[in-house]
Amino acid sequence: LVRAGELRPLEQEDIPELEDKLTTEKLSIRASELWQKEKASGEPSVIRILWQLMKCRLIVAVVTSVVHGSLAAAIRPLVLREVIRTVENLSIFSVILLFLVLVAENV
Repeated sequence: LVRAGELRPLEQEDIPELEDKLTTEKLSIRASELWQKEKASGEPSVIRILWQLMKCRLIVAVVTSVVHGSLAAAIRPLVLREVIRTVENLSIFSVILLFLVLVAENV
């Protein structure tokens, strides 16, 4: 999808169909049912309803975020060290050439 959007403007048929259980109709019915149960319990909570509706997706999102953050925090100093070593070993001509290449790519 990202690649298609990079090559051309996206069209409606490029976007994949939403899972049936995630449609507005299904979620609103389920949320209404959960809200009725919450009201009957005495202390209704929107947070509990959201948790029950999206539990698996929230857990996957949090775990993915934690793993990504941990890997980024661990790898970033290693990559930076290698960049510094590489730049230290370059001649001034190579540094200028590298800078020009980086600038040209961002233009």
